[in-house]
Amino acid sequence: MPTLDWIGKKKVVNHHLDVPFKVLNKQYTFSADGKAKNSENKIIHGDNLEALKALLPEYEGKINTIYIDPPYNTGNDNGQSGWIYSDNVNDPKIKKWLGTVVGKENEDLTRHDKWLCMMYPRLKLIHKLLAEDGLIYISIDDIELNNLKLLCDEIFGADNFIGNIIWKNKYGAGAKTIGFIGVHEYILIYGKKQLEDISCDLSPELQEAYNKKDEKYDLRGGYFTQPLMTNSLDDRPNLQYDIEYNGDVIHPRKQAIDVAKYGADIVITNAYLIYKDEELKQKAIDEGLHKLINFDGPIMTDSGSFQLSVYGDVEITNKEVIE
Repeated sequence: MPTLDWIGKKKVVNHHLDVPFKVLNKQYTFSADGKAKNSENKIIHGDNLEALKALLPEYEGKINTIYIDPPYNTGNDNGQSGWIYSDNVNDPKIKKWLGTVVGKENEDLTRHDKWLCMMYPRLKLIHKLLAEDGLIYISIDDIELNNLKLLCDEIFGADNFIGNIIWKNKYGAGAKTIGFIGVHEYILIYGKKQLEDISCDLSPELQEAYNKKDEKYDLRGGYFTQPLMTNSLDDRPNLQYDIEYNGDVIHPRKQAIDVAKYGADIVITNAYLIYKDEELKQKAIDEGLHKLINFDGPIMTDSGSFQLSVYGDVEITNKEVIE
């Protein structure tokens, strides 16, 4: 497997072993409700490399989730001129870096070497702290993404790469942006081994939302109905799509999903109409909606349905509601 090399690597690959063990001294306890006397939570003030080493005796191989947000090495980290290299590695060249601010691109030709030397021993200790089914999440941006990926491949193993979350962190360019606009960052995820299942239960709020059942409930769980319309109030003719069925045409009054393009026959042929109340149900009957789509299912009411504006407050779904 290809590996990454940089100035100082040979001196830091085992530096985590040279970091002395230090005892964590409890200073005070804080709790908003006064019930934290037996809490195992810790807020540690101090050098993060020494703190990671201090956690090993109690937590080695026991931590399920670790999240770190290292310097992005932008040359302007934390709104300052840059981050400071502070690891006392036993090497004359690296000792010259101690206490110095890591500069910007083209100003500090060893900035990426310093960043990698800083990250390596910390990731080695984190690997020791992780449980066998534990995961580490690392925030980063484009500047060090590729270096971080190769570094983690080496320490955690390329086969233990779980995924890369790309998340949008801003919505547009700044006043000084030139060229392409970067609007996202990354979260790399690694484990000690490839996990067979990283699924989790739905939140109570989502479980409550998926409150409808059909004949496959035992296999797939509950479901909820969703409008065929968007929530926008704009009159956008270019985003309106007619729904054709058996020679008839439904003309939406607002933006609508192109149901015909994505399987209208399947959706409409086995459709159930769910109305917010009896009055709207009768309105749709009077306007002939049930005749227009020739649905196979019954007309039903559901006090929890979404609101639409095609034929009153109505939803079209191919699922039967079981109260």
